[in-house]
Amino acid sequence: MEDYVTQKQHDEFSKTIEAKFAEIKAEDKRQNERLKRTEDWQEKFSEMQVTLKQQGDNIEKLTLKVNELIEKPGKRWETTVSYVLTVILSLVAGYLFNLLF
Repeated sequence: MEDYVTQKQHDEFSKTIEAKFAEIKAEDKRQNERLKRTEDWQEKFSEMQVTLKQQGDNIEKLTLKVNELIEKPGKRWETTVSYVLTVILSLVAGYLFNLLF
């Protein structure tokens, strides 16, 4: 009962192991490349999030400014109508006061 391995069996086993090792190395390289691409995408995604946040803040500021500009003519109109009504009421009051006295 000999438990020895022949040189031929050893060489075949070595070739099989080397082939498996080459496959594992190739898969490892492929996985590392995928991981690197994923990390790059994650970095770009994070940068985009920051940019979108800044753009959202800018849009909010612009919206406030636009609302102020929209309200400005309305305030002017209200002020003008107020002055015109004051003048008309003053004239009517003055005319009535003149009629009475």
